[in-house]
Amino acid sequence: MHLPSTLGPSAQRLLSLAATTAMLLSPPVLAGTYGMSSKSMKNSTMGGSAKADHTFYDYIVVGSGPGGATVARLLSDDPKNKVLLIEAGENRDNDPPITDSADAWIVPVDYVPEYFWQIAMLHNNFEYGTHEWPAYPSRRVVEEFYAEEVEEGKRRQELEDAILNRRFGGGKTKGASRQRRALAEKVHRRLHGYEGEMSMEQYMGGRLMGGSSSINGQQYVWPTKQLLESIQAEVGGDEDWSPENVYALLRELENYEGSSPQARGTEGPLNVKQAPANATASKAGNDFVASIINATGVSLLDDYNDPETPIGAFLQWQLTQNPDGSRASSSTSMLNAETRARKNLVIKTRATAMYVKFKKNVAQGIYYTHAGIGQTAYARKEVIIAAGHRSSLLLENSGVGDARVIEPLLHRVGFEMVADVPGVGAYLGNDGVLMLKLNRSDSTEHRDATPNDLYSGGAFLPWPNATTANHFPQTTQRFSQLLGTDQLGGEEGLDFFHIGVILLNTSSNGFAHIQSADPLYAPLVTARTFNDKMDRANWWYLLRFQVKPIIDQMMERGYTLISPEYSIFTDPTKNVNMKNLFEYLFQNYIPAHHWFGTCKMGTDPKQGAVTDSGGRVYGVKRLRVADASIFPIKLDGNTGVPAYIAGGVIAKKILAGK
Repeated sequence: MHLPSTLGPSAQRLLSLAATTAMLLSPPVLAGTYGMSSKSMKNSTMGGSAKADHTFYDYIVVGSGPGGATVARLLSDDPKNKVLLIEAGENRDNDPPITDSADAWIVPVDYVPEYFWQIAMLHNNFEYGTHEWPAYPSRRVVEEFYAEEVEEGKRRQELEDAILNRRFGGGKTKGASRQRRALAEKVHRRLHGYEGEMSMEQYMGGRLMGGSSSINGQQYVWPTKQLLESIQAEVGGDEDWSPENVYALLRELENYEGSSPQARGTEGPLNVKQAPANATASKAGNDFVASIINATGVSLLDDYNDPETPIGAFLQWQLTQNPDGSRASSSTSMLNAETRARKNLVIKTRATAMYVKFKKNVAQGIYYTHAGIGQTAYARKEVIIAAGHRSSLLLENSGVGDARVIEPLLHRVGFEMVADVPGVGAYLGNDGVLMLKLNRSDSTEHRDATPNDLYSGGAFLPWPNATTANHFPQTTQRFSQLLGTDQLGGEEGLDFFHIGVILLNTSSNGFAHIQSADPLYAPLVTARTFNDKMDRANWWYLLRFQVKPIIDQMMERGYTLISPEYSIFTDPTKNVNMKNLFEYLFQNYIPAHHWFGTCKMGTDPKQGAVTDSGGRVYGVKRLRVADASIFPIKLDGNTGVPAYIAGGVIAKKILAGK
């Protein structure tokens, strides 16, 4: 059994703990639950005597999000390819909360059960002590400064996880969930000396046609050339992942309406528009962008997705919207009416994939439930998993993953390991946003902005340079993302302006693993959002040296900072302000559900890679993953576009026989 060399003793102990906890807490899958017996499953190596749909397909695609929808569309372009696409959710394309772009912020916050996969998980925050922080920390100073405290923090987090998991596991009932939370707060205070509450995250994704593209915030952001070059290096220099090839693919897929169309695609199926149509629609948005430019010295951009201008401030976001302002998802674009009419493409909704059916280590098809009835579909050529944040869980339920975690679970119900791939589920990454709130006493002037515009200005800022007085050098590497939103008629009739702050290219990661051989049993998930010491240092730098000067500019324009209190941005050598700043961050950080890394690409499975540059899963044959979970490093924008990229690159590789 191979262990990734990047995992230290602490991480290895944590994985062992997860396996032990899952083995002790997971109930066995009852024989016949899915129309099969444990004996029949064992004899066929993850197979079963389930009802088949009596049809063989060339390709089976699991998931209709951006990755899966793009794969299904491109593969079915050839009428000789018979393609089955299965989606666990229903077609909700005509539901007003989905199609109405004005609801894009509301749907994930309010959580409509029929639209989501959603699992609660602990959000483990690292707590700083009261140390002074150097005024302009370099990476070397930061690492030395917190080396001892970071190791102690990791030890405490492992102990905390052990106590909670040993006592409650996943929390199977409401009572257990309440008890777990109460114990979590008690343990956290005891170990970290912190009196605040433990926060909770949701391991959430779309469960409907279009996947998360049907319920997200619609932001459309191309990866930068520098990031794509890093990804290409991670996959051994594969030219299909070069910036030139990826940008050509995006131009092929998009139908862009906005400035600088010469750098963009205008004939693809995916509608993208700049919003607001009038760049000066929001007075507060214009003040925000002017403040960014004055505080940082970056330029005003026409098109932040132009590969030549990835850094700067802008008045107009690019959103996945149709010309009338309604949502453009992968369901309505890649799987539009023309595509769905193809005789060689079969789409099944309410079809939940349970596991991949193998013969030895060769994928044969998918066992799934369709409207509650177990069925098996067979693939002559390949199975492509594009289930987003659930892709790694499907692999584990299929017998592909870290043997230390899943083998005891599978053995209990007669399943057999298919391939020991330790990286499956082991590198869960995410990002999130910190919201700041401002107002002005005379109310902001709003012009002709519409509810579908969603955002009022934004920026992509560069990595700061701690060695010179210029903290915003000219570079193409994105460090942070800012977004502005108007709130009209808030408390007491006042108008507010919110600034969203996002740290890009983070390194913290957690894990997502099954706790039972039952595919519908809740997984064990932790994001460890602030686990990496450099992420914490970069958050401090972002808030102190990029955000504060922008807030100062906004205040000069008559705005008042309501949340957080301005005092937490002051002199970084004051211990209390540093502590308050991080407490505000930990308590108000909102996860963005931009999951990646659990099926990451790479050249060596011993080093944690799950898939190769073609999305092929190591250790097995005729099985690929094609969604954002394959990206090995944090993306410098939202995950919607990368998911389309993953589907497009891998589909083209399949068609080319790669």
